[in-house]
Amino acid sequence: MWIDVTVPLDGNPPRWPGSVGVTLGYANDLAEGDETRDTLLSMDVHCGTHVEAAAHVSVNGLCMESVNVDQLMGLVVVLDATDHQQVPKILAGDVPEHVIGVLTRTDNSIKQLMRISDFKENFVGWSVEFAEVVAALPQVKVAGADYLSIQPYGGNPRVHEVLLESGKAVLEGLDLSEVE
Repeated sequence: MWIDVTVPLDGNPPRWPGSVGVTLGYANDLAEGDETRDTLLSMDVHCGTHVEAAAHVSVNGLCMESVNVDQLMGLVVVLDATDHQQVPKILAGDVPEHVIGVLTRTDNSIKQLMRISDFKENFVGWSVEFAEVVAALPQVKVAGADYLSIQPYGGNPRVHEVLLESGKAVLEGLDLSEVE
């Protein structure tokens, strides 16, 4: 079953502190008498649902063009990490061998944080221990979280580093509020 878990960039999605957010405008506009409407989109990549590559945390890391779109397509498992302050290592034992992705549904989804424009510092992220186990799973190509970062706010940067250094794509800003 396919479920769209992306967050639209219209409206006012939450944004990471310091992010410029999303601005939509028009270079040309039919309403102004122009022959076409040409949309301008200005944003940094830490808005809405986004993918990160190793260059996010390492000066020598591979950039986004190194992420193959096939890496983001296939069967995933959505692990229930509700009622946890961080995604615990023990949940990694629930990852089936046939999936290419591990997504975590936390209290962020219960509270629908991706639908609230104000940034929430106390969101749930992955523990380093959980990230290390997922990074070691050879079949897993993508790791995903249900808020703007897979790493808790002010948390240990090893969460990002261990996943990205192992070649996983990190998918953040997922809306898993409608996923069981």
